[in-house]
Amino acid sequence: MKVAILGAGNWGTCLALMLLNKGHQIHLWEYNEQLVRDMITCRENRTYLKGFTLPEAISITWSIDEAVHGAECVLFVVPSSAMRQTAKTLGDHRILPENSILVSLSKGLEHNTLMTMTEVIADEIKGHRMVALSGPCIAYEVVQGLPTTIVSASQDAEAAQTIQDIFMTPLFRVYTSDDILGIQLGGALKNIISIAAGMNDGLGFGSNAKSALITRGIFEIQRFGVSLGAKPETFNGLSGIGDLITTCFSGHSRNRHLGEEIGKGRSLKNVIDEMIRYHYFSKRYEKNKKVFTNSGLNEDSTMKEEHRRRYYSISKVADMLDLKSHILRFWESEFSELRPRKNRAGNRVYTERDIKIVRLIKHLLYEEKFTIEGAKKRLKTDREMMNKQLSLPLSNNGNDNKAAIEALRSELNKVIEMVEEL
Repeated sequence: MKVAILGAGNWGTCLALMLLNKGHQIHLWEYNEQLVRDMITCRENRTYLKGFTLPEAISITWSIDEAVHGAECVLFVVPSSAMRQTAKTLGDHRILPENSILVSLSKGLEHNTLMTMTEVIADEIKGHRMVALSGPCIAYEVVQGLPTTIVSASQDAEAAQTIQDIFMTPLFRVYTSDDILGIQLGGALKNIISIAAGMNDGLGFGSNAKSALITRGIFEIQRFGVSLGAKPETFNGLSGIGDLITTCFSGHSRNRHLGEEIGKGRSLKNVIDEMIRYHYFSKRYEKNKKVFTNSGLNEDSTMKEEHRRRYYSISKVADMLDLKSHILRFWESEFSELRPRKNRAGNRVYTERDIKIVRLIKHLLYEEKFTIEGAKKRLKTDREMMNKQLSLPLSNNGNDNKAAIEALRSELNKVIEMVEEL
């Protein structure tokens, strides 16, 4: 069967590889001509799914007419914000076979109309059977052949079963449903709860709060969906609670990651810019992320000059360490080690020692994933061990005292290097 895939992001590319292995004829379309040229030349999607070879059998093109000509199944895997324009272009060209099935794999609602993706497609392309395919699917796991389940939903039972047959493999199980509205609402609305769950992680509120948020969140999604005509049981399945759990806990979830970074005190713009700069599903993302977030202190000459100053205002420290001022104030109230002095005007001022402590706290909470209480205990333990290790065992022998002082100096240098590396 000829399958046209519209959109060569990480999910679209993943589906191209999976369906090719099932013996289908795959045509992958992408509007970005530069990305298409790079994929054709390198036979790899180095932008969105680095590390996976695209066989020559996959036809890659920026001509939408070429991609969909004669296709029996057309998969829409473009961002929800680009869905209408893509569908309109396809509808205007009128080259789709009459019996082709149109499938939406994009999660979201149209901004102005709040229409689901299949409603947007049907509004621009008349007379075709519509299917929504949704569920807990992380592209990076699917492309590695990890077990995955998903739901094929349509008001046309035959169309839903056809898509089930096209996609079904021993490791990719497809269920069917007739609740095409509920399936899509679950996939779209869970993104809101996922961002909130990420903020919970970033604030260090722990698993209890996160579980409560997810539990109450699915009930809210269900009530909202039912009020729009969806079936309540749909939200208890894969496209409801299943998709919600995955996106709230997965390290590959972009929505959860976005919320976590905001919870840590970073601005929305900075987080989005970073996610654009270092595409989230790149194998090198974590390494790049660390380089990017630390570069402000390590590379920027202006920042180095600021760092040489003796005192810093709370807003300056927040800017230097990519935090929010209210996060620093909260840490001041929680960590006894962090007690910045006040100037004559009564304003808090941070010394370089205070900044090192803030960096250490940030490392424990954000990199090591400690809770607030866990970070407190760790700092306390480290301080006690440091005091014990750096105690100066002086004696009446001058040579022994000199050796002890040298040992102390060596240990202090190690501690300073450790803190500066953070």
